[in-house]
Amino acid sequence: MKDTHDIGALQRLDPERFAGLVREFADARWEDWTVEVAPPTPAGAIDVHLEREGRRHLLHVRHYPETSRVDVRVVRDLVAVGTERGFDAVTLATTSAFTPEAASRATEADVETLDGEALARAFDEAGVEFPEGDGAELASSLRTLDYWPEPLVERIEAVIALLDEAAPDDQHRTRTSTYTDVDYYREDVEGLFAKARVTGHSFLAYVRVDGRLQPVVRLSVHESPERSLDAERELSAAIRRALSH
Repeated sequence: MKDTHDIGALQRLDPERFAGLVREFADARWEDWTVEVAPPTPAGAIDVHLEREGRRHLLHVRHYPETSRVDVRVVRDLVAVGTERGFDAVTLATTSAFTPEAASRATEADVETLDGEALARAFDEAGVEFPEGDGAELASSLRTLDYWPEPLVERIEAVIALLDEAAPDDQHRTRTSTYTDVDYYREDVEGLFAKARVTGHSFLAYVRVDGRLQPVVRLSVHESPERSLDAERELSAAIRRALSH
């Protein structure tokens, strides 16, 4: 389990796993309520409908990386939805932070807000356990794709493990309908240090060398596993070059 109040652990989670933790949190915090959790949207939004004895509460959660903030448009839309659908109370939570305008509008509209630190603390108080850092989850999730040869999946896991080791403390995940990215940062490297991208048919790993993000590993689902054997060696060499500057 990660250390308590570790918002970074929540930010890095796969959307489906994060939605599962949101359900655990809602079940624990609103123990006697009926809880319905909608699937996460591509924008990182999760709606939780809570009801007890005729009282209806909407919990809206934004699963954002540290670099994104909830803006006032999200608050305005949520207030409109809450009014239109007759919710008695609305809570807006995020794994990041709110812009000043968003925080002000939420206060005016009597919307409870939980920023990343408050949400992580609330999860902890509700007894929700944070999983270990999930960089390798990016690779292990590919096991659901039967057409990826097992040796290639193992090679990808090894490559991601190297990236995790090189930048263990600051990773940000982005997931769309066509790809999943993990961005890696280090305090001693300006800008993005490395990136891993997985699509349905390819895997790419980039490292910042000589001030520029350069592709180091390229693997395809159709590639011969034997051709991937140099991936770890090439990535290790690129990481050493990046950190020597």
